[in-house]
Amino acid sequence: MTIAKSVFYLSAAWVGRIDGETRCSFWPTNPLENHFDPALLVPVDLSKTPSVALKGQISWDQVQVDDFADHHGGGLTLIGPLFPDGRMVGGVYLERKYWSRLRKEIRPAFPPPGFEMPEKYQYMAVVYQDGSRAGRRYMGLHAKIIREEGSTAVITILNECDPEFAETSSPTSGLELKCDLSSLDCDAHVDAGGMTEIATGKGKRKEGALFLDAKYAKRIGLPVPVKCPPSKGIVVPTLSSRGRPRSKARAGAGVSLTGRKTPLRRQRNRAG
Repeated sequence: MTIAKSVFYLSAAWVGRIDGETRCSFWPTNPLENHFDPALLVPVDLSKTPSVALKGQISWDQVQVDDFADHHGGGLTLIGPLFPDGRMVGGVYLERKYWSRLRKEIRPAFPPPGFEMPEKYQYMAVVYQDGSRAGRRYMGLHAKIIREEGSTAVITILNECDPEFAETSSPTSGLELKCDLSSLDCDAHVDAGGMTEIATGKGKRKEGALFLDAKYAKRIGLPVPVKCPPSKGIVVPTLSSRGRPRSKARAGAGVSLTGRKTPLRRQRNRAG
């Protein structure tokens, strides 16, 4: 039996227009690169989410975006969720069917540019519509089994972003965890209709995609979301006293090229 699910693609988002309390349009790349071209804005309604579909208030075909992180739905999206006070820069997880329906000219590139993680599944999440996993959200990780006993394995998480750029200072790459791959805390194996590639047992793949329940990941101390937030990736030019480009600094008070905090006085000096 096929289990219905919604798959989501990560995109960076710089909100360029507010169209309503939950509706906005964003640029998937730094607007400095496209000269703030309004024709390239991507529309999205941040109220059309899995948690709303689960309540029967919209159909699953109407879902456009994953829920806001740490909000009612416990999703992975970081912009909004309500305006005019919502967050204007961050990651947004677009539902795959909605993403595919966008005009080619504005459809965000996938995987998103500017991120360093090598595998597409590291920019994906999935929410199940029915079955034993109904309502559960799994996020894609690159993992390697280093020890196993039955269906339980000790796994190391690989190729996540540098903790300097994470939403939390907790380490991600190289983090070890013990989990039962047959439990509902892990998405089913691809052979069973899920999205997880690794498995215990002889002849099974030991390194690859692991889709882990987002709430479970947070409960055991794995940073959620573990993706590099695009808000740390805005690059703006600064000018010397002669008016020529001098260096590039990350946007946001007190954030340097490396993402480390720097004195505001130093930033003023750099700005000339």
